[in-house]
Amino acid sequence: MITKRTLKVGEECFLEYIDDQTGERIKQIPLDEIEYNHKTAEALIEGHMRENQGVGYDKALVAVSARYPELFI
Repeated sequence: MITKRTLKVGEECFLEYIDDQTGERIKQIPLDEIEYNHKTAEALIEGHMRENQGVGYDKALVAVSARYPELFI
């Protein structure tokens, strides 16, 4: 399985794809601040649904936006 994660290093933002079996980075894509917020929210929503089986996208979106409102500005 491949995990997506966002990473912020100083002023630079990235989307990374990580191989779950090896832990190695497969790909790294530079992002601007708006893309970073969008991709971070997307990854958190997917993670929330994975951790809470049976929870749909709508409920996961509400949960993530309540916990991380700064991503939805």
